[in-house]
Amino acid sequence: MAYDKCLAANAYREWLIEQADNGAQYWYGAVYQRASAQLLTQKARQYPAHYKSNRMRKYNSDIQRGVMVGDCVNGAVKGAIWTDLGTHAIKYKSHGCPDTNADGMYNLCAAACDHGGIDTLPDEPCILLHKRGHVGVTIGGGKAVEFRGFDYGCVITNIKDRDWQAWARMPWVDYAADAAPEPDTSGYQAAGNVWCRSTPEVADNNKLYVIKAGDNVDALKPCDGWTMVITKDGKIGYVSTKYLKEV
Repeated sequence: MAYDKCLAANAYREWLIEQADNGAQYWYGAVYQRASAQLLTQKARQYPAHYKSNRMRKYNSDIQRGVMVGDCVNGAVKGAIWTDLGTHAIKYKSHGCPDTNADGMYNLCAAACDHGGIDTLPDEPCILLHKRGHVGVTIGGGKAVEFRGFDYGCVITNIKDRDWQAWARMPWVDYAADAAPEPDTSGYQAAGNVWCRSTPEVADNNKLYVIKAGDNVDALKPCDGWTMVITKDGKIGYVSTKYLKEV
């Protein structure tokens, strides 16, 4: 099987973080598509067990907000490959990436690339994580991005807190070219009480919660006077950089 190394590791990592930052949501069977009434009707017909009436309020909210949606393997892996990181519409089975489920994707990657048990996982970005029926992708620094499920959406999680069983490199990722830097997710504390905000600006409607002086902060990267951080629920928030100190 011919695989096209279409994803540079750094670009893929940034795209994954962006999905959590932008509030992408979990829709079973969707392949990194924008939420729409047409898509909801289609998926509800295909997978009625996953689209019951008690979930429709949230699905309709996703449609109103126009967020991107996908499930674990479609959103984080096939969606990235088939759209070249969201730069065009889905090209089905492009770059030699087949349409397979989470377990099938792991088996394919393990057959083609380095792999191992979770206790041997390298702390590097863009490595496929697997447990039965579910996958995620590492972003370095002990973190991963997952389209985790209906109740969670697309979130950043601590790898050690999840029951992953195995890992594998992906044959579509160029790990050598434009190698991704590991995020700095340690060594920072809040220098004073400070708001964690949903956007990098001071506004009344973007306050998430207060980080108290002395609390440790999981920081990803600076952003014009603001620092992108991982929030309590595994999503992306922003803290004024002047309120953070190295420890």
